[in-house]
Parts: sequence; C-alpha cells; structure tokens
Amino acid sequence: MRKNMKVYSPWLLVLYVPFLLTISVVANQEDLISKSCQSTPDPKTCESTLRSDPRSSTADSEGLALIMVDVVKSNFTNALDYVNKLIQKQPGAQEDVLKVLRHCTRVYKVVVTANVPLAVDAIKKGDPKFGVDSMSDSSKEADACEDGFSSSKLKSPLMERNKGLHGISDIASALISLLL
Repeated sequence: MRKNMKVYSPWLLVLYVPFLLTISVVANQEDLISKSCQSTPDPKTCESTLRSDPRSSTADSEGLALIMVDVVKSNFTNALDYVNKLIQKQPGAQEDVLKVLRHCTRVYKVVVTANVPLAVDAIKKGDPKFGVDSMSDSSKEADACEDGFSSSKLKSPLMERNKGLHGISDIASALISLLL
C-alpha cells in the first residue's frame, strides 16, 4: 500500500504546486488593488471598479491606473452621448438651458479627446505627472459643466452624473500619482 502512495505523491505535487502559485498570485493582486485604492478619495468605488474589470487580475500599478483612465473615458463618453440626446429631445427648450448643455458637450469632449489620451501617453511613457494633471483637469471639466447650470440659476439635469465624473477622475488621478 505504501508503494502506491510513493507513485502518486510526485503527481500530487505537480498538481498542487501550480494551484498554490495561482492562489498566491490572486491574493497578491487583490492586495495591490486594495492597497492602491486606499490611497484614493473613494476606496470602495475604486476597488469595485477595478475588480469589475478582468484586466485588473493581472495588472501592475501602471495597469490599474490605465484601467481607471479607460473608465474615465467611458464615463465621459456616456455622459456626452446622454447630453447630446437631451439636446436632441429638447430643441424648443429654453435657450439658456441649451447653451449650458452645449457647454457641457464641449468640456466632456475635451476630456475624451485630449485629457484621456494625454494621461495614457504620460503613464505609458513613464511621466505620470502629466497624467495626474490631466485627470485633475477632467474633474474640473465636470465641475465646469455643473457650474454652468448654477451660474445661470438653472436646475441641473446632470448633477449626479457630474459628481460621478468628478469622483472617478479624482480616483484616476490618485492612482496615477502612485506612479510618481
């Protein structure tokens, strides 16, 4: 009976070691996400956002920052689409409302076409300061949209959306700053 155990034990070892290594890699990755997100203004949102992206399971700190920049791009693109639909649905709306909505499309476009590519390039080229600045500017662009409504004494249909855009941009900025 002991003889059979010796035959199988190397096979068990061959199967068991890769399993342990996989568990170790996953645990380390979860620690990286948790540790990185603790340095952001909203750790819970940061962690849930990163964990929902399959790329995060193998990403390093640079990869996590790039994932979050992708989220910023996606959220601003969705907001831009939403505002364009609002404008199309309300062609007869008050001109001051349409004016602010058009302003929001301009600032959202700045983020999608300029800030995000700048942040990606900065991260990939190893010069994260420009990425931090770019994402900080993205949160200011969301604020600029919202300020257009408040300065015109109008009720914003985008308040919660702009808060979210500001928040996710700040998270991206904080993750990029970890690369400094």
